[in-house]
Amino acid sequence: LAVSEDLSIYFQADILDNVLLGSSPATDAYLDPFTPLSVLAARRGSGTVNVKRVWGRVNTQLGELVFGRMGYHWGLGILHNDGNCLDCDYGDTYDRIAFAPREFKGHHLSVMFDILDKGASTTGEKGELGRSVDLDTLDDGYRLALEVTRVDTAEEIKRKLEANQWVFNYGVVVDYRTQPWDTPVSATDSTGTLRSHVVRRGAKIYQPDAFLSLKRSKWRLDTEIAFNLGSVGTHQQTDFDIGSVTPDVAAELTRGVTFFQVGGALQTDIALLSADALLFGLEFGAASGDKGAYGFGARPWRNGSGAAQPAASGKPTQAAGIGDIDGSHLDFSTATGGHARINNFIFNRAFNVDMILFRNLVTSVTSAWYLKPSMRYRPTGRKTGGGDDTGFELILSGMYSQAWYPENTPGLARPLGLEFNVGITYDTSDKFHAGLAYGLLVPFDGLRNVATGQGTSIAHAVRLLLAIPF
Repeated sequence: LAVSEDLSIYFQADILDNVLLGSSPATDAYLDPFTPLSVLAARRGSGTVNVKRVWGRVNTQLGELVFGRMGYHWGLGILHNDGNCLDCDYGDTYDRIAFAPREFKGHHLSVMFDILDKGASTTGEKGELGRSVDLDTLDDGYRLALEVTRVDTAEEIKRKLEANQWVFNYGVVVDYRTQPWDTPVSATDSTGTLRSHVVRRGAKIYQPDAFLSLKRSKWRLDTEIAFNLGSVGTHQQTDFDIGSVTPDVAAELTRGVTFFQVGGALQTDIALLSADALLFGLEFGAASGDKGAYGFGARPWRNGSGAAQPAASGKPTQAAGIGDIDGSHLDFSTATGGHARINNFIFNRAFNVDMILFRNLVTSVTSAWYLKPSMRYRPTGRKTGGGDDTGFELILSGMYSQAWYPENTPGLARPLGLEFNVGITYDTSDKFHAGLAYGLLVPFDGLRNVATGQGTSIAHAVRLLLAIPF
């Protein structure tokens, strides 16, 4: 919404977001007393409209001011991804205030301040405050970021490529996240005590990220590398009286967690034939693993596979162990031993590289690397070569993936599998898009379950996408 030449308001809402087609049949006797079986249902339950993002943009003489709840995308999207692609299920949304001064010698500078977590809040004992009020600022989580980019406009890129010149774009962003204290559970327990659920967190996390984009004539290369570095002062979930436990137990309950994670991706392709009709591409991605930990670590809240595992006295037996595909990498069974680090980098879940292995089984690229050659053929050509990006396009790809450490896999072996994806899409000039894709995963030893002796079988997936972007 353009309020004026210098003022704009942006709004994004999700309608039936991530709703499974065929779900919510109206068969409840109080909602539909005439349908005894779901197979006879002719109505669906009421849907929802989720107001996802609303933000404003103000253009001033000094620069651009942006504020509100907004998405954020950086580079290829392995760390920060707004999830705005047609087939994305996730996406980053921040409550942000940002300011970008005027361009300086082709470079753009932006300073961002995000409110990540306000901790415990209240509306008053009877709601008399009329709004939510933060109980204390000490348990708030914040993000401060500085980014510098040099990115050509679409017109500049087209002009340089037509003149057979290099297109050289890049950017660097440095994030700092901090949270001194935390209220991990309800601020008030059954006795009305506030203090027992306020714990020292001491979290300091740094996230430097850089991307590089090169283009010339018919060739393109984009790459990004990102880090998660830092520590959390203590992992405790509730406060306690140190004098009531032994020194060893106190040290065990208050141990911290360290992070050293690195991930990167590279995409390159070259266009051939008239109007750039044929594209040959190659993609490589890698996310660090966590040596000595069981499971990939993509879902740390998962209790392993549910199978009983050896555990210290008083510890849950469902912690991740041999044969588990995922679970927490943390182990505080002793005061000084165990595993007090999380070193596996997790790609943003809106960064999709396949149809089966990383998207559905692991849920993200982590603790592994992959190599994916691909081919795309559009008979009518592409805009980059004078075509119009309409008509049919055939897409083929094959991906090999492997873990860094065998203990991160259920099969205690590095090779994960070979996945083949084939798809066909159709686009019209008025932006209608249709796509049909098929995926086949040939699992290797890394996906076996050594705990139960179960083998693997070929996995299949089919995806149909119909969309009208606007």
